[in-house]
Amino acid sequence: MVKVPRYIFFLILIQFIVSCEGDSTPKNEVGELEWLPFNQEVFEKSKKEQKLVLLDVGANWCHWCHAMDDSTYDDPEVITFLNEHFVLSKEDQDSRPDLYAAYRSHGWPATIVFNSKGEELLKLRGYQHRKKFIRQLQAVLDAPIPLKEERKMLTLNKNVDSDFIKKRYVTSLNHEIGGYKSSKMQLHKEGLEFGLCYGREDQELDQWTEKTYQASLNLMDPIWGGISQYSDSWVWTNPHYEKLLKVQANYISAYCRYAAVKNDDSAIEAAENIYAYCDRFLSSKSPLFDNSQNADLVDGVHSGDYYDLNEEERLAKGVPSVDKRHYLKENAMMIVALVDLWAATGKEKYLNRAEKISSIIINNFKTTYGGLFGREKEGFAEVFPFEDNRVFSKALLQLYRATGDETYLVSSVYQTYLMFGAFKQSGGLFAPMHGDLVVQPNPVQLDNLNFVVDLTLLSHYTKDEAMMEVAVQLFESLDAKVVRTKMWYIPVTYEANRYLNTEPYHAVLLINDQNSDWQKEMSRRLLLHRDQFIIVDCKDVNQLNEEDEMMYGGVEANTLFMCTDSYCSSPIYTVADLDDFLESSTTMAF
Repeated sequence: MVKVPRYIFFLILIQFIVSCEGDSTPKNEVGELEWLPFNQEVFEKSKKEQKLVLLDVGANWCHWCHAMDDSTYDDPEVITFLNEHFVLSKEDQDSRPDLYAAYRSHGWPATIVFNSKGEELLKLRGYQHRKKFIRQLQAVLDAPIPLKEERKMLTLNKNVDSDFIKKRYVTSLNHEIGGYKSSKMQLHKEGLEFGLCYGREDQELDQWTEKTYQASLNLMDPIWGGISQYSDSWVWTNPHYEKLLKVQANYISAYCRYAAVKNDDSAIEAAENIYAYCDRFLSSKSPLFDNSQNADLVDGVHSGDYYDLNEEERLAKGVPSVDKRHYLKENAMMIVALVDLWAATGKEKYLNRAEKISSIIINNFKTTYGGLFGREKEGFAEVFPFEDNRVFSKALLQLYRATGDETYLVSSVYQTYLMFGAFKQSGGLFAPMHGDLVVQPNPVQLDNLNFVVDLTLLSHYTKDEAMMEVAVQLFESLDAKVVRTKMWYIPVTYEANRYLNTEPYHAVLLINDQNSDWQKEMSRRLLLHRDQFIIVDCKDVNQLNEEDEMMYGGVEANTLFMCTDSYCSSPIYTVADLDDFLESSTTMAF
């Protein structure tokens, strides 16, 4: 008989105890968690039952949200504790832009505890293990003290030290492997565009731009073509596999501009592969695109092995679920991406789909409240999101730049003035939401900063001085520390400052046939130039006003002039002539 050491019995006993821990009370004996929509009713229930409110904000595509649902929120001890002490509410941040704006910096899942007055008592970031979760919540129950308000910000002035922030940005880049110095590796569209615009004068920046583009291709699914949201652990080869529509849109636009500036056809191929993924997996019968695809085949179970399979093997196991809701901002971003893809390839199917999406949004997303657009056709309709409306206004301007159809320009201007009335708040910034809100989120600095760029461009298209005044006031109201130091802000801050303090080139296209092949070819080249501060203006030679008649009268159609406030170039007739002018100009992208 083999003698078993005594310590083996102790190990077996410990393993048995651990394996039984938490299972002594069957789940069906403690009931289920009752999740309610997050609205005023949860606070009324909180007062009535004398409980605190716990809000869980997640996302359909979020791996750790599913993991927390399947572990922490499925634990009998947690269920008993939460049912006894809290009124529970759960929301998807994609469908609740008010909660996204309020808690975006926390990542998902985000857990927030409120008292019955709606005051925040606790904010937790990311996945919470059940034991630690209960300890943290118990501490709030023992001392329900409202959190302090955020610090007072230092505002900017109109003239930012551009050289300083550019130097700060370039020296802070990850020059070894591309991207930013962050554990989460991803391509930042505005950062890549900054490198493309200014890299020809800065070899170090140019090399970083190329490394970033090449490294970002590691995030593309080699079988289906979609882009993962980011790669973890400071490397480009450990992707989180969720596929968000807004990420696909940004990569399409970034790759198209990279292809045009670097004359690299591989980037066009990559952009078209991303579109093919969106068309296959994030589309149905409507020209609109679905919101996202889950990272995991089974919710909460890491699917790295699944993505190592070939197509046939994947399809045999199934396909990760898709959030089929259609959101305004994400589809507006796809309009911009599709226009860029048209500009890069000349394929009309991309521009046609962009225009179809725009038409559907105008006909189906506009609300009865002052003409503002809602987040989606159906869903959470009590609030109107600033960022969704801003991005759609930008998309309308992009369609005007591509087609010369003034209907798009008029719609963009109209939408912008509606936003002035609905979202402007004291302090000079624009509020992220308009409507009856349970939580009042602070203005989002990056959204307001992007609006400065949008307003400046639109003011040059319309010669609207009031719009420029709003842009200046808005820029001066931003948090100086945030917009001058955060890596994701600096490229936009630099461009916003330049747009406010310099005059753009006006590309005047003289035509007599709307959407002629010549106009399309010139517009395509201008749209993807390294410097985006170019105003594209189409004028029919048969319908010139008095001022334009003095300037361009007698000039034949299919002629282009590059003009500033003080001079115009010699006539430009071909794309080759345009390329020569753009590359030889020393005043653009200084």
